[in-house]
Amino acid sequence: MTLKNIPANNNANKPSAKILVVDDEQLLQYIIQQRFRHQIRAKEYIFDYAPNGVIAIEKLQTDGTFDMVLTDINMPEMDGLTLLNKIMEIDLTLKAVVMSAYGDMENIRTAMNRGAFDFLIKPIDLDDLEITITKTLAFIEQTRARQQELDTARERLKHQAFYDSLTGLPNQILFLDRIRQCLSREQKFAILSLDVERYRLIKSSLGRTIGEQLLVEMVERVRHCMPSNATLARTGSDEFAILLDRVCNEKDIHLIAESIHQSLSTPFAIEGEIVSSTTRIGIASSDADCEQAEDYLQAADTAMESAKKKGMGSTAFFDRQMHSVAIKQLQLEADLARAISSDELILHYQPIVSLASEKIVGFEALVRWQHPIRGLILPGEFISVAEKTGLIVPLGKWVLARAIRHLSRWRSQFPHFSDLTVSVNVSGLQLFTPDFVEILENLLQQDNVQGDILKLEITESVLIDNAEAAKMVFQQLKQQNIQLCLDDFGTGYSSLAYLHNLPIDMLKIDRSFINSMLASQRNLRLVNAILNLTESLGLQAVAEGVETSEQVQKLRELNCQFAQGYFFDRALPSHEILPLLEREAMVIEN
Repeated sequence: MTLKNIPANNNANKPSAKILVVDDEQLLQYIIQQRFRHQIRAKEYIFDYAPNGVIAIEKLQTDGTFDMVLTDINMPEMDGLTLLNKIMEIDLTLKAVVMSAYGDMENIRTAMNRGAFDFLIKPIDLDDLEITITKTLAFIEQTRARQQELDTARERLKHQAFYDSLTGLPNQILFLDRIRQCLSREQKFAILSLDVERYRLIKSSLGRTIGEQLLVEMVERVRHCMPSNATLARTGSDEFAILLDRVCNEKDIHLIAESIHQSLSTPFAIEGEIVSSTTRIGIASSDADCEQAEDYLQAADTAMESAKKKGMGSTAFFDRQMHSVAIKQLQLEADLARAISSDELILHYQPIVSLASEKIVGFEALVRWQHPIRGLILPGEFISVAEKTGLIVPLGKWVLARAIRHLSRWRSQFPHFSDLTVSVNVSGLQLFTPDFVEILENLLQQDNVQGDILKLEITESVLIDNAEAAKMVFQQLKQQNIQLCLDDFGTGYSSLAYLHNLPIDMLKIDRSFINSMLASQRNLRLVNAILNLTESLGLQAVAEGVETSEQVQKLRELNCQFAQGYFFDRALPSHEILPLLEREAMVIEN
């Protein structure tokens, strides 16, 4: 093979290859300088020299930019075979070529076993030397390129593992690690937990793109309110956390929180839309005396939940009382999970009455929890826990199964009440479970009843967050003749579009309007408007919370069809429903 077969290293943009020649013969240095003078002049190669392995190691360790080594074997102080072992310890990508007159098989095998890339026998054929240098440098370049690709891939995987893809912020895993570092250094710190108010509403109404852009722009505003040593992380879909390192005092923390509130008070202009969203901030400092990093973040989250109760744009500092409440909450969650499987839940039924005939036309099923220690617990205390933990799905299935079974028996026992219906409240999480419709079909088949036995009550907030998904589920439910009722109408983000586009059968007028309609002309007009709306759309209306005969009379004058409330009866345990229906049946017969 001749030299002209080897491609010339004439790329002007390519960096010089640095080669260390380790040999105690001065003549070799002169020969190399002469043979490679063109490459040296063109700065393709840079040669450096060392008379033995000891000096070579010093150069390799202090310089660190060498690409390859040419070494003899027999040298004073440190021989070339020992040097090969040292080179492997310094840089695995650095390759060595041995040049020696001792080219017996044992030396060649030893050199190769110690990492030599090639072995040239002295006297050196300079053409072979040039070919070997070119080949070795090409191999080193490929090896380092592959190593760089691997390092880049590792960094990419590391970034994906520890950073949020949308905002580029550290994720919860990395954030917790930063807290652990503070704990190990025993330094003062504080954690701020933030949420994005109305994020689900914004995303569902204006689209995912605008929702995500809102998060990005909020992050930029929050960054400007933070000290340079603080860490901002995304810890949930609409939740963020800030770690204040080496924090001074509570006053400074509060000022940062107020600065964040102030920065978010100005609406955002995103793709032609004006979007308003603020935050609630919960704060936990290192004085909270928790054990683990997760506990500190949980403490800040607990404080944020407390801030939510104060309203929009609020801040709350964590205290031990909050911790006690959080512990009770966790215990409640554990107890509720057990209660669902241990048959501790019971249903009460409040009659729904026709205002025209005063006949019971149905019941609303209301779940209660018969706790073995605390006694009867009302849903206001545990339904929110069930929704937060996902337990609302098995709990809701239990309520549906029990309500359908009870009503099917009552209808079969009392011919006068063969058209009775049962109304069951359904949460958004339950409604959008993929097999919800299938579960309902199976429950109806088990008791051999049709879907018209059932009315599902859904709040307006469910429709706001998932209008299109709700439409698809509603259409499937209507195929089973299941009726759909919009609960607490008038208290949420009411929209006539829901009534036009969704197959709603009934509206329930919230008790707050009924209780005050006789004392407030505004509320009376509002109730009248809702009833006129239902009539024009061909819907039914149920007035909730009816307590007086005056209210009953006014609702009749306004042509309200149905009502429920203490005036007619309280919510009764299931075993009291049979006697109630027996009395009603006797009245009808007489």
